[in-house]
Amino acid sequence: MAALAKGLSRLGANLIDDDGELYYLPAFLEADQAHRYLSQLQATLHWEQECITVRGRTVAVPRLVAWHGDADAVYRYSGLTHYPQPWTPALLTLRDRASAVCGQPF
Repeated sequence: MAALAKGLSRLGANLIDDDGELYYLPAFLEADQAHRYLSQLQATLHWEQECITVRGRTVAVPRLVAWHGDADAVYRYSGLTHYPQPWTPALLTLRDRASAVCGQPF
C-alpha cells in the first residue's frame, strides 16, 4: 500500500484540465485481482438501466447504474433521485483501499 501512495505523489500531472483530479494507477490492483472484483461486482450488485425524459420522449440511459454508499449519499440528476444501497464487503474493501492510497475519505 505504501508503494501505491508513493506512486500517486510521483504520478505527476493530473489527467484532466479542470474541475477535479484524475490519476491512472496501474498498480492499484493486480490484474487477476481486478478481474475477480469485476466479475464479483457484475454478478452481485443490483444493476439497473434507468430511463429519462428528453424532449418529451422517454429514453434508456446508455449505462447501467448500481448506486451504493453511505445512507446520506442521496443524489439527483435528470429528474432521477438515487438512494444508495448499502456498501457490500467488496465495495468497502475497494473504498478503503482508494482512501488509503489517495489520503482522502470516500
